[in-house]
Amino acid sequence: MMSPDSIKTAPEQSFQLLDELQSLLNEHIRLLRKGDFSTSETLTEGTGRLVDELGQIDVSERPEFTERLERLVRSYRTVIFSVAAEKDRLEKQLQQISQGRKTLCAYRGLD
Repeated sequence: MMSPDSIKTAPEQSFQLLDELQSLLNEHIRLLRKGDFSTSETLTEGTGRLVDELGQIDVSERPEFTERLERLVRSYRTVIFSVAAEKDRLEKQLQQISQGRKTLCAYRGLD
């Protein structure tokens, strides 16, 4: 059974977790914009932990968290779009490298 103290601290803890998650996502976005994907990947572990904790509290059903959750969704989408754009850029580079290798092999074959 929950004590009155734990009922009071649950929203406070939820707000703190949401703020921490927002802070991590903001840092994630900053690093992605700088092109620092290795450090950004490390932050993903921290955000995953926070999302798990928030999932156990189930803040999605509580109206006092609506605005913060919407802001988190926007930040998360920014992270997803940034990673997708980098993935596309890397795929294009790999295709160019592959094309260059094929061209080089064709020229070597003509020697």
